[in-house]
Parts: sequence; structure tokens; C-alpha cells
Amino acid sequence: MNRILIPLFVIFLSPQLMAHPVVFKGGSVLTATSNQTMNTLESHYSFSSHFALGALFGRLQLSEELHEFFMIQANVLAWRGNFEDSQANLYIQGATGKPREGDSASRIQLNADWEDRDYYTVFKAGLYDLDGQKVDYYQARLGFSPFRGKYESWQAFYIFQFDYNKEMHKHVIITPVLRLFYQNILIEFGSSLEGKSWLQLMTHF
Repeated sequence: MNRILIPLFVIFLSPQLMAHPVVFKGGSVLTATSNQTMNTLESHYSFSSHFALGALFGRLQLSEELHEFFMIQANVLAWRGNFEDSQANLYIQGATGKPREGDSASRIQLNADWEDRDYYTVFKAGLYDLDGQKVDYYQARLGFSPFRGKYESWQAFYIFQFDYNKEMHKHVIITPVLRLFYQNILIEFGSSLEGKSWLQLMTHF
């Protein structure tokens, strides 16, 4: 019985829930992310616990060139592993649309994560194709919670984020991030070791 109840608790009460590309059936998520090179606004609606469809608006600064784009995005839960006290997921995201200047824009991204109530890890790898200009990027995250809060109270995760994109920086960017979660609101903020800010706001309904 415990092997069933613990994964369900992780799924429905974890502060990482809304950060997944696919959430519960009928759930909607709105996410705004900002740093010195990228600003995105994403929304998606989960038609099931395995598929979500939404929209993505983004601004990407590459050297002296600014790319703005709008895309329709599909998110698929390709695999989920429910363990005794943790959960792992693999997501595939694909998006296509149009840049503000140019003919075509697309993105494909792979998300893999593992988490329990105290720790979580995330790895992302993606590729933008902006009117023929390809930009690949990678992100890894390691996080832990200093305490176990109740669902009705504030919860926190300390995160170390590692980003790499050869088009925007020559080495891995390390960013300590504080994630705060209260009911259906999630806030992340931090600053890299080089002083580059990170901000993410998220809500589900």
C-alpha cells in the first residue's frame, strides 16, 4: 500500500509538479522566465497526464543579434517511473512557429528529471532553429529542500544550476537559485557566479 501512496504524494504535493511540461489532466500552467540572454513566456494545457499543448513566445539575444519568435508547442511524457519514495520522468517537447523577422522558427527539447520530497535533479538538452540559425543549449540542476513543509505552507528548494550554450558563453555558467513554492505559485530567483540574474515565475490553475 505504501508503494502506491508515496508516489501519489510525490506527484500531487511536490513543489516540482507545476514545473513539469505535462501536469494533471485539465491543468494549465503559465511560466515566465528571464535572464540576460533569454526571455520566454510559455503556457500549456494538459489534455491528459501524458500530453499538453501550448504556446511559446521568446526573445533570444545572440551576440549583437536579437531573435523574437512565437511558436505552438507540444509536450509529451515519454516515460515515467514511480518508485517506492521517488519519481523519474522523461519528456519530449517540440515547437514550431514564426520569428518576428524571417520565415521559420522551431525548437526541440528533451527533459529528464528525478525527485523525491528532499532532492531533485533535472537535465535539459535543446535545439533552436531560427530561420536556419541553429542554437543548441544544455542545462543541469541539482536541488535539495532544507525542510519538509506542508502543502498549505511555504516550501523551499536550494538549487545549483549549470548552463552551457556555445553561442552565448564559452564555458559553463553556474547559478545558485532559490525556489519558493506556495500552493499554486512558484518563484525562482538567483544570480550566477558572474553576476547574471535569473528569474522565473510560474502558476498553475
